[in-house]
Amino acid sequence: MLDNNFCPKCGKQVAGEAKFCDGCGAEMATFGTGGKKSRMPIIAVAVAVTIVVAVAGFFFWNSKLKPIDVDLTSSISKTDIEVAGTDGSGKVSIDSVSIKNNVIKQASTDREKEFLKKVDYEISPETKLSNGDRVTITAKYPIEAEDKYNIKASNVRRVFTISNFKEKEEKRASNVTVNLYDPQKYTDIDYYNSAYLSDAEINSMTKDQAQRAINDIYANHNYKFTTKKWASFYAKIGKQGTIPAEDFNEEEKFTSIEYDNYLRLKKHRDSF
Repeated sequence: MLDNNFCPKCGKQVAGEAKFCDGCGAEMATFGTGGKKSRMPIIAVAVAVTIVVAVAGFFFWNSKLKPIDVDLTSSISKTDIEVAGTDGSGKVSIDSVSIKNNVIKQASTDREKEFLKKVDYEISPETKLSNGDRVTITAKYPIEAEDKYNIKASNVRRVFTISNFKEKEEKRASNVTVNLYDPQKYTDIDYYNSAYLSDAEINSMTKDQAQRAINDIYANHNYKFTTKKWASFYAKIGKQGTIPAEDFNEEEKFTSIEYDNYLRLKKHRDSF
C-alpha cells in the first residue's frame, strides 16, 4: 500500500509516489512523508555549528582563561651569581635584567611573557659572606599581576651555597705591644688595616688592647671620638676626627681587611 502525502500548498491528499500535486500542480519532491519538510539538513547544520563553537571556546579558554603555572627560578643557576672578596668578607651580586630575559625566552605564551616582564630578581644576603654560606635569589612582582594574566607563580625563591670566595692571605706584621694610656709608646696606626689579624693575636689581647685596636681602625677614617680620653689620645697624634658616630658607616668606611679585623676584635672585646 502506498503512503499518502498531503500537498503543502493546497492540502489535498496525494499518492506517496506522486511528484506533483494533481490538484494544484505543486512539486512534492522536496517534502517528506506527511507533507512535512525534512529537518535532517537543519539538524546537521546545528550539530556542526555546535562543534565549531565548542572547539573555538576550548581554544579561547586554553589561551586566555586557563591558569598557567610559571616557574620563576628553576632556570637560574649558580653561574648567575657573581662573587667578590675573600672568605669571611665576601660579596655577591646578580644581573636581574639578564636573568629575567633568560626566563622570558623560555615562556611559551604571550600571557607568560607579559607577566614575566613585571618580575624582578634580587639576592640576599649580599655582604659579609663566607664559603659555605647560603644565599637566596627571590623573584618579586606585583601580586595583582597574577590575577591580571591568570598566572600561578611557583618557585619564587631558590637557595644556593656559596663556595668561591678567595681564602684570606695570612700576612702578619711583627708583634706589637700597646700601652693604652701612653702615647709615647704608640705604634703604627695602619697595622690593623694592612693585614688580617690571626686568632692567636686577637685572643692574646686584653679588653683594653682590643678596644685600642678597634679605635685605631676608626681613627684612620676621620672618626670623631667623644670620650675625653680617646679624643685627647688621638689628638696628640694628629688623628682628631670630624665625622660623628651617627654619620659613620663601618661597612662603607672600612676596607675589607679592616672590617674583618674590626668584627673579630669586637667579638673578643665583648667576651670579657
